[in-house]
Amino acid sequence: RKGQTGRTRSTRSPMPMPPMAPMPPMPPMAPFPPMSPMPPMAPMPSPPTAGRVFSDGCETGMSCEGRSSSMSGGVAFCCPSACPSSCSMSSSQTDDVLTATCACRKGQTGRTRSTRSPMPMPPMAPMPPMPPMAPFPPMSPMPPMAPMPSPPTAGRVFSDGCETGMSCEGRSSSMSGGVAFCCPSACPSSCSMSSSQTDDVLTATCACRKGQTGR
Repeated sequence: RKGQTGRTRSTRSPMPMPPMAPMPPMPPMAPFPPMSPMPPMAPMPSPPTAGRVFSDGCETGMSCEGRSSSMSGGVAFCCPSACPSSCSMSSSQTDDVLTATCACRKGQTGRTRSTRSPMPMPPMAPMPPMPPMAPFPPMSPMPPMAPMPSPPTAGRVFSDGCETGMSCEGRSSSMSGGVAFCCPSACPSSCSMSSSQTDDVLTATCACRKGQTGR
């Protein structure tokens, strides 16, 4: 304690650790090899010159000079004169066959498509009436249930706090295995009774409620 001498533990300073040697510098990474230039892409092949032209509502050739037109397969096609600047144009080419399609927008004259009213469907024939269902066959009556087998008459009786036989005449009692058993005379009307039977062996148990004498 403070102010008293005695055995003291020597406190030694920790041994100084020698300094770690510096890490050697990382060698420089070799430069990545330059990437080879991308080869130039081959130009898209132009469609062959159209040998046959099918015009669906378009004007073609010299009729399109000085007007907004499209070119495909070496053939110029444009909107019809009825709607020279407001139509939809499209084309498709298979080998040397060119098909040009032009359609004036709604409210303008030009190529019109025939509108056919839908063909009226014939009325469906009425469904034939369903045949009447045959009546269900009457259910057979349930067979009478077999009566529950009564326990055999007890040949041996073990009484645990109960009175049995003639002692129970004129008193509240229970019957099991042909044997009557009841509460003991110490608590003739306020006890708990139970019984169990195995083959011809009956065990009857009676217990007076708390506060009453008896078993």
